[in-house]
Amino acid sequence: MPNISNRTLISLPIPLPPLDEQKRIVAVLDEAFEGLDRARANAEANLADARELWARLSGLAFESQDQGWKEATLGTLAEFRNGLNYTRSSNGDAIRIVGVGDFQSNTLIPIETLGEIVIDGKLSDDDRLKPDDIVAVRSNGNKALIGRVMMLPETEEVISFSGFTIRIRLVSDRLLPEYLLQFMRTPAVRETLTSGGGGSNISNLNQGQLSRLRIRFPSIEKQREILDRMDGTNAGFRELLDQYERQIADLADLRQSLLQKAFSGELG
Repeated sequence: MPNISNRTLISLPIPLPPLDEQKRIVAVLDEAFEGLDRARANAEANLADARELWARLSGLAFESQDQGWKEATLGTLAEFRNGLNYTRSSNGDAIRIVGVGDFQSNTLIPIETLGEIVIDGKLSDDDRLKPDDIVAVRSNGNKALIGRVMMLPETEEVISFSGFTIRIRLVSDRLLPEYLLQFMRTPAVRETLTSGGGGSNISNLNQGQLSRLRIRFPSIEKQREILDRMDGTNAGFRELLDQYERQIADLADLRQSLLQKAFSGELG
């Protein structure tokens, strides 16, 4: 592990201005940092508010009381399969695999950045993901990750999914996979799934919970209309969130710039 020796620290030159100048620099930095802290707090609050509003509006798209809507449990519309377990000593096919670390805020599985593993023997068709399959986080020490979902886009790649995830594959033509994906990303559904988790040190989502999940849905045509509207709303909110995230990053850069100028004698 890299380290710094005492000799290096002792010989490190330190610019030392007069005491009055040191006091002036500290006062300038204190005032500047106080303003930066207020600006960062405001930007973070705006970011949190925008995310909450986005989530609330997304959920409203699935709460119509129209009598033409149907309701069914996910177990009548899809089939489920837990992911692969493997060890470092496995000796067989080398494949790309979806792990919990790949989810983050992704909607589609990030194929190009997936890790590669070696499994025992050959990969079965049941364990290979197909386009439009949805993968959900099944088990993780961080409960906030439970129930996160992604969908596999069109690809010829051989891709499987880890034992900490569950594959959801629609077997009904009454539901668009994109509609199910967006439905499962709503705060209400995430809360429903995570509140059913168990275990003292690790939270779990199982096939039974998914099977019992109730879904309201309109006709396929109406589902497409809802998704189109959500695409427009999501693009607008994504731009807004990016703006707040850039503000927070710029404030952090400005803080470092002020420190650098202060200790190089460039702080006016």
